[in-house]
Amino acid sequence: MIPFDKNKDEHKELVRAVTNFIVSGAVSIYTVDKPSFRNMLAALEPRFQCPSRKFFSNTAIPALYNSMKSELVSQVNNLSAFSITTDGWSSIAGDPYMSLSIHFIDSEWLLQTRCLATMYLPKAHTAETICDFIREVLLEYDLYLEQKVFITTDSATNNGKACKDMDVNRLSCFGHILHNALNTAMEKSKDITALVKAVRKTVSVFSYSHGTRKKLTKVKKDMGIDEKALIQDVSTRRGSKFKMRQRFYVQYRAVNEVFVNSRKHRDLILSQSQIDLLGELIPCLEPFSVLTDLSGDQNVTLSSIAPTLKRIQNICKANEDDDRTESETTKLKKAVWSYICSKFKDKNINLHIAAALFLNRRYVYRSPQIEEWPTEVKNFICSSVSVESECEPSGASTSHGQTSSQSSTNEFHSLVDFLIDDEEGKRDIVYGDEVDTSQSRISKEIDFLQAIYQKITNATDILSCGCATSVTSERIFSLADHIVSKKRSCLKPEMVNMLTSLAFNGNINGKQ
Repeated sequence: MIPFDKNKDEHKELVRAVTNFIVSGAVSIYTVDKPSFRNMLAALEPRFQCPSRKFFSNTAIPALYNSMKSELVSQVNNLSAFSITTDGWSSIAGDPYMSLSIHFIDSEWLLQTRCLATMYLPKAHTAETICDFIREVLLEYDLYLEQKVFITTDSATNNGKACKDMDVNRLSCFGHILHNALNTAMEKSKDITALVKAVRKTVSVFSYSHGTRKKLTKVKKDMGIDEKALIQDVSTRRGSKFKMRQRFYVQYRAVNEVFVNSRKHRDLILSQSQIDLLGELIPCLEPFSVLTDLSGDQNVTLSSIAPTLKRIQNICKANEDDDRTESETTKLKKAVWSYICSKFKDKNINLHIAAALFLNRRYVYRSPQIEEWPTEVKNFICSSVSVESECEPSGASTSHGQTSSQSSTNEFHSLVDFLIDDEEGKRDIVYGDEVDTSQSRISKEIDFLQAIYQKITNATDILSCGCATSVTSERIFSLADHIVSKKRSCLKPEMVNMLTSLAFNGNINGKQ
């Protein structure tokens, strides 16, 4: 049988398919040289002669990466504003990497997220090193910090200093803030700290002993208790401590039954006061656990922060007046709220958060009446959306066919005046006590949305694409963990960057 000509489309299409299989499945490149893989390809298409792994390493994967990168450059070429997230990571071989992802509003007014780089960074991650890394990666995509940029990082001081040196707006990851707030608050209580250690030590017995775990399973079945396994917490996994305590509280009677007959583990049985404290902690921390899970969602933008802060404030203030003496849970809530407040002292960042909330329709009926907004917030909104821009996004032209930035600026000032007007029949288009689903109401909503998105300039993009968390960087490193596995711990940094970017960005070029 005559094999395919290597210059023909049939051969190129099959090579691209194998390349995508390697990239998207985090498969070892050596797979293409395995007899079993080649036998499978021969059975599917005998005319296809699969190239060697060197071809894929040196030619196919770099070509696919360059194609993806060119497409991404064209997408971000004319952005007036964008948001980036960055974080550090160490591979299984101990090699230090740093990722950079970008978030922007495209011409269809959709929020897009892309991985720009996962770069090997052997130098100490000082503020200067981070600055050089960010500038170098952005330059590869013709992006500059002089544009309207918003950076989201973890709470490390080196990241804060780097953003200050670059003179850009920086927000600490809200997920990190909430996670650290809970941990810091619990560490302030000796009783809670001792309880957490006791529960962790007890759970670890069942994690490492099959015999003890088997006894627990039998006891749970006899007692009619939930037979799910106990959960061991992980220091870097948000919410895992709560899940460990919650599962343990449901099964503690079965655990005690196993330990009471064991001299080796009898001293691990929790006292009744500890059980009572655990029972108080579970309902106290459960709302925070939900918020921690939400902070891990993709595309959590700036507009989500203010409603979340209000929710946390309500949780921390609930039943505060009912306590004659401060209980451990009351002290815990106060400590959590105090820590979170300490992280939102930057007036400029707070104004960005308020402006993003104002422009996001999801929270339109939960926001305060517009006349209650502080004057400085309303002024900031006006200034934020009226920055002149020469670049108008396609699909976002101004009304009456006008395209100049000055026209958009003037019209949006009029729109803001319209929104702030207290005249009856106008304010309820934006804010209302009840949601009216009548046809006239829906028509007003449509008119409002058209007015908003036709009149604002590119300056508002930064309020729409600013990220509240650095989850994107964490997802990139989750992919990198699969790519730089034990069997592939010696991958070259250049290949790690290409494989991670291709796996995260998916079919950006429409060929994967």
